[in-house]
Amino acid sequence: MTWLFGDGIRRSALNSRIVRLKNTVSPALLVELKRFCTLWPQKLGALDLAEVESLLGIPRVVLIPVFLRAVKAGIFNLEFRISCQGCKGEGPAPRLSDVHPEMVCPACGTHNHPELDGSVRAVFCLHPSLGKVKTQKRKNLDSSSSVVSSGLPAIEVINTQEFREFFEAEQPLPGEFVRVKKMCFLFTDIAGSTATYERLGDDAAFRLVREHFSLLFSTIKQHEGVVIKTIGDSVLASFLSSANGLACARDLQLRFAQFNQRSDIQGSCRVRVGVHAGPCVGVTLNQRLDFFGSTVNIAARVQAVAGPGQLCVTKKTAIPLLSLLSGASLKRSSVELKGISRPVPVILAE
Repeated sequence: MTWLFGDGIRRSALNSRIVRLKNTVSPALLVELKRFCTLWPQKLGALDLAEVESLLGIPRVVLIPVFLRAVKAGIFNLEFRISCQGCKGEGPAPRLSDVHPEMVCPACGTHNHPELDGSVRAVFCLHPSLGKVKTQKRKNLDSSSSVVSSGLPAIEVINTQEFREFFEAEQPLPGEFVRVKKMCFLFTDIAGSTATYERLGDDAAFRLVREHFSLLFSTIKQHEGVVIKTIGDSVLASFLSSANGLACARDLQLRFAQFNQRSDIQGSCRVRVGVHAGPCVGVTLNQRLDFFGSTVNIAARVQAVAGPGQLCVTKKTAIPLLSLLSGASLKRSSVELKGISRPVPVILAE
């Protein structure tokens, strides 16, 4: 365990950098950030946002974007740490590219397979130009006990729009991957889009797609999801929890039903939605962080099963969360999906 003591911090420089955030962070959150740095300077050497959440009473989903912006402002550095499943020790991984599919612990020789929602943690450390926070190590007296890793699970930081926007260079090495035990993926597509675009003409079709993306992106954000990529008029989004992903899908279904009632739309934007959750891997594709694996493929395939205006979710994902589909007409089925050897049980909602 490490005890931290905060001395030698250049407070005037720290405060001036906090001011840099005034155009992108709310005044109330800036006050809380400054208060934290003032009251608990000893913690700035390696910030665990779970502890910050507890001390300030501010949810981590609110704190993470603020601290990522603080990294861009030169207040903190973002670092990753990997805990060994053998000896429970921790090793540094300054960048995501330092996390490999298999890593051998130099202390005990255990072969580890790091997971972004498990042994890989994210910590925020005071930027060295603002001073140093001394560390003092204390021996763990009970060597047989589990040591709780510092920092948040890295996926909580990585699966944010701010991370994707500000840290494009943070990605696995080309040809490598990092495991994720469970993520929820949502795919959308405009049904019959080619015929719709031909009927509307290029100008009207472009305005339709632009409004459609705006509605999609805002709804995904409201449900704590992240847009991974767009492919034509299709969208792939990721969520840390299946509950958020399915709630977002149902919300999109209802919002687009209302959207299509507009006199200038007249049913021209009937969106199909597919949802599935499971394990995947983080990879680098087209020089950006992306996700890959059968879970992503199934989410895409079940979206194709949905009819115009329908939501299709795998039964495995939906069953614990059926209350989120309240008010929808449900149909259970098993479908053959391209590339999947066995029929997949699904639930169609409309």
